[in-house]
Amino acid sequence: MTVYTSQPSVRLRDYRLGRGVSWESLDERVSRLVGAEAVAVPSVRVAVLWILEHLGLNRHADEILVPRFLGRCILNVLGRCALPVQSISSRTRVALVVHQFGFLQNLPMIESDLAKSRIEYVEDSPAGLDFKEGYGPRSLGRLIALSKFLPVLKGGIFLSPHPNLLEFLRRKRSGRSPWSWVIFPVLAYCRWRCLMPLHVGWADALYELYPLSPADNRFLRKNFCKGLERVESYQCVTERRLQYVSSRLGERALLPDLQRVTSIVPLVADGIEEKVRTILARHRMDSSLYHFDEATNLLHPQYRQMFLIPLNPTIPQEVFESLVADLARA
Repeated sequence: MTVYTSQPSVRLRDYRLGRGVSWESLDERVSRLVGAEAVAVPSVRVAVLWILEHLGLNRHADEILVPRFLGRCILNVLGRCALPVQSISSRTRVALVVHQFGFLQNLPMIESDLAKSRIEYVEDSPAGLDFKEGYGPRSLGRLIALSKFLPVLKGGIFLSPHPNLLEFLRRKRSGRSPWSWVIFPVLAYCRWRCLMPLHVGWADALYELYPLSPADNRFLRKNFCKGLERVESYQCVTERRLQYVSSRLGERALLPDLQRVTSIVPLVADGIEEKVRTILARHRMDSSLYHFDEATNLLHPQYRQMFLIPLNPTIPQEVFESLVADLARA
């Protein structure tokens, strides 16, 4: 069995018991966390879909500019409202700027080029969180996925300078759907066992159901709330493990900003790919190669393939140090 070590497993202790948790209380907590007005969303995947809906996009008439490294399940969701493309055309209405693995994109350069074509953009930060989050001057807002680095099944944050857009997301998440009770046990099982989604045949089907369960259910909100309580402790683990990776692997490891809570460090493995793959497999960790944009520029990317070192705090310290030591000797 391949283990998805890039994100923490979700155990029984990560669920809050007792009375329910309201979306409004979650809004207050996430706003304090990021230092700006923000709303809690059931998932970033669904929130992107709602933003495209708010913009009035039509899948048969409009395009959304995306980076090459997006997974199939994300593209399928975007395709409900717009056609995902990798180059600008007269039909491109909006761009999805992804701050990949905690590395911030070159927003000034991207904004300048998008402005010439009158294209709006929304930011996605799926693997990092800063305690002073912001967004670009022309950005519709920034989405932050929490499930990549906290023990939460689903959940994210959206901060935006547009009150109408924030209010639209508040209204959308108030919906109810019986599909949320189908997704909950399946998702709970996957995150409990840390199964690698790429190797789970029904993972894509699960992701396809996300838009059908917009507000999810009270158990997911309780888990969301419980996960927020662990941000500071996970930040401390992130900093310690980033420092250890830096001391052992040097420039081979591409370190993001140390102020960000993050979950993954890209690893340059030119010429020793098979050695690194063997080491990761021996530690039962994902040995796939991922596209990484070193230029951090959606419009003029420089893609290369990278392995990923997980900083997951639920990985025992001795296992983590053994992995890094083996990589240092490769």
